[in-house]
Parts: sequence; structure tokens; C-alpha cells
Amino acid sequence: MAFLACGRSDLQLIEEPAPPGPGSLAPQLSPAAGGGLYLTWIQPRPEGGHAVRLAARRDGMWGAASTIVETDSLFANWADRPGVTELADGTLLAHWLARTAGATYAYEIRLAHSRDGGLTWGPPVVPHGDRSPVEHGFVSASPLGSGGALLLWLDQRESLGLEEGKSRMTLRGTLAGADGGVAPDTRVDDLVCDCCPTAMAVTASGVVAAYRDRTEDEIRDIAVVRWTPAGWSEPRVASADGWRYAACPVNGPALSARGDSVALAWFTAGGDDPRVLLARSTDGGRSFGPPVRVDDGRAEGRADVLLLAGGDVLVSWIRGAPPRGEVRLRRVGRDGTPGRVWAVTPDEAIPARSFPRLAQAGGDLVLAWREAGEPGGIRVARVRVPD
Repeated sequence: MAFLACGRSDLQLIEEPAPPGPGSLAPQLSPAAGGGLYLTWIQPRPEGGHAVRLAARRDGMWGAASTIVETDSLFANWADRPGVTELADGTLLAHWLARTAGATYAYEIRLAHSRDGGLTWGPPVVPHGDRSPVEHGFVSASPLGSGGALLLWLDQRESLGLEEGKSRMTLRGTLAGADGGVAPDTRVDDLVCDCCPTAMAVTASGVVAAYRDRTEDEIRDIAVVRWTPAGWSEPRVASADGWRYAACPVNGPALSARGDSVALAWFTAGGDDPRVLLARSTDGGRSFGPPVRVDDGRAEGRADVLLLAGGDVLVSWIRGAPPRGEVRLRRVGRDGTPGRVWAVTPDEAIPARSFPRLAQAGGDLVLAWREAGEPGGIRVARVRVPD
């Protein structure tokens, strides 16, 4: 089935049959070797609880779904998505969240490895040394050429002992080996936004990560850190938007990299002007140029970004207001010139509180989103964008 954006034939959304079932949520796309693509999602079970499921797209076709984990203790929500990372030796590393005893929002990160393409999974391990009954989540993972993966997440352990209603969320990271081993975790930033997703991308000179920072007086701008074998860099604010917001917007940044070229997209409402911005780096994320605005008004955010081979950038975001919205897409030239805005999905077709995902699989651009309504569920389509 094909949908035409804005009633014109210059952009096409061609739906692909994909395994997620009714009620599925939290789609995540990640690259597979040979130009393939992995889709992970959360699937409610008829008997209660949830499963984390996986499907692979190869040669333009989606294969059958497999189950990574199914349990009554899965912490399932629309924003904190499970995912899969393919390591250098072909091992798959999955991550998800599991509830623990002690509090309503007490949960930990679980990791598991598969060496047969996701058919079977080893025993789960917890990557963080802290086992306190607090929040650990919003994981980003990137494969390392030397083997294993770099992990980054939000960690609430330093809230223990604070007065009721106070929270001190930190950013922490570690290395996970292909053999199942995990290094001791380290603190990367001592105060960050409580529930905005993190992002990571591999550059030619190391791994760059982005997240929503938080100051003591509630400025919540986007910060960037870099990782090399020497360790983590000091955090730097990518753009001083000055967004003061005394709550979590659940609106994290997105990253894409090729070589040492990096594209960073994010939402801000600094100056009471909700907008989606794009900034670029040519030095592996050490510095970013001035941002350009890519939205066309009524921005809800939840952006994703894709840096194309020729240097152009595609940015997707949600336009509208809760409870419904639509996915919009814009191409920005390598010189920073914004192109036309496309309405990719019909108005009010998706929940405004969701994270549509954009990825490249070989020569195809693929979009995954959650359809609004009951029971709703994940839909996947190939996007044809003109030059």
C-alpha cells in the first residue's frame, strides 16, 4: 500500500508487511551487516505481561519475528525503548528494562547476547553496579570496532537519601563485551534530564553521544560527550537554547554520523518557541556549527536524523499536539539550506507521545511509527524522497 505525502507524487510512503502485531509499541531500528536492518518492539501478551520481539530486514524483505524476552516484569512504556546492537563479530546484544522490587519506578537494565541471529539468547546480565530500587534506563548502545559495545544510560542512584519529591538523575556508561562480560560503570554527567532518551553514533575518531542536560536552575539544553579508548570527554552544550523547564519533556536528541561528519537534531522550547533544530559537526562531535530550524510550526519534537552519503541530512519529527500528531520530514542540504517540508503521515495518524524512527537499509530509507487509535500498533514503510 502506498501513501503520497501532501497529495503529491514526489514523496512516497510505501508500506511494508512487517511482523509487529496489534498493540505493539516502542519501535527501534538498528543497522545489520550487509545493508540489513533490525526492528525491535514491545508486544503485549494476551495472557498479560509483555514481550520484546525482533525482526530482521534483508534484501528489502522482513523475516519472521523472534522473541528476545517475555515476562510479567518488563518495564514497558512508549518512550524507553528496548533495542539490539550488532557487534563486530556478528553477535547481537539486546537491552531492555525489568521492574525490581521497592518502588513503582524501580527498574534495572538487562542485557543478553545471541550468537545465532536472535533465535536464542544467553542469560541476562545487569550492566550497572548499582542495584538500588530506582530508575535505570534510556539506554544507547554503539558497537566498537575492537569488539563489544559502549553503553550509556540514565541512572537515578544519586537520588537516594534526598528529600521526597527530589531527583538527581545522572548519566553513566560502561563497556559490554561480546563474551557477556561488563566493565564497572562510570559517571559521565552528574545531573541530566530525568526521562529524555539518549543518543550515540560512531565516528571515525570515536563515539559521540548526546543527551538532554539539566542545570541546578532547570535549564535543559542538549549536551554532547565523546568517548575514545582514553575515556569520556567533559560534557559540552551543543547549543545554548536557554530552555528553562522544571519537568522532563521526554524529548531527547538524535545523532547520525559518517566518518567525522555528524548530524545532531533535537527539540527545544527555549524562548517559548517550540522548534526542531539541526546542527552539524565536521570534527567527530568535538564542536557543532550554528543550528538551523527545520520544523514548520506546531513542533512536538521527538526528532530523528539521518546523514546521507552525499552530505545532505534528513530530519523527521512530530508536528501537532497531544494526543495526536503527524510525522514530518525535511531534507537539509550539505550547505545548510533547508528543503521542502513533507507531511509523511496523515494528520493525527500517530500518537504525539511516540518516537517514530528513521533508518537506512542499503539503498532504502525506512520509517517505523506507531499508529494511533485502538488497538494501534507499529507500521513500517519505505520512504522515497526526491533529491
